Amino acid sequence: MQFLKRNELTTIAKAEIILRKLPMWGVADIPEGDINFDWPRQEDLARFRTNKVPELSAITFWFKDNNTVCLRAIQFEHVGGELNSPLYDTGDPINSNIKVETATILETTSVSACCRDTQRDSIKSIAFHNLKTQLLEVNHYKREIGMQLATHNLNPGEEIIGGYGVSNKQRFITSFGFVVMQRSPI
Repeated sequence: MQFLKRNELTTIAKAEIILRKLPMWGVADIPEGDINFDWPRQEDLARFRTNKVPELSAITFWFKDNNTVCLRAIQFEHVGGELNSPLYDTGDPINSNIKVETATILETTSVSACCRDTQRDSIKSIAFHNLKTQLLEVNHYKREIGMQLATHNLNPGEEIIGGYGVSNKQRFITSFGFVVMQRSPI
């Protein structure tokens, strides 16, 4: 399977779907061949036209339990159920999750993350922001502050539609970034 390169634009399905990968958090400087999950897949998007690609209804971030810090799995669900990702996990047990719903996803204009102070290859929390404030922070373990990582901005008209990363190197996801799509004005 061929993946889109980071921060590269691509066009799918008759020049109507434009995707961009935001840079990854965690271990960001990895060979493209080490990326083991990428959603949405190009073959899934080829069925849709830009305004017909269903928006995300939820992104579910999974953790081992309420006492573990690092992200263990992620899943993307789209409105209508026609286009949903597999569960991208590390193989470690997962029992706790935080779900980000459509309203937050559509209002998001930037995203940021934190890693553990002691594990720079981890993703501890992810925050969704609009132009004025933080909308939601995915952080089920607030006893540890963590180290702030980069903030990535979405361009006007872009929305989060998926993600990509590495889930097969540790018992937690070591690299993660969002995939955004440019919606054409209706």
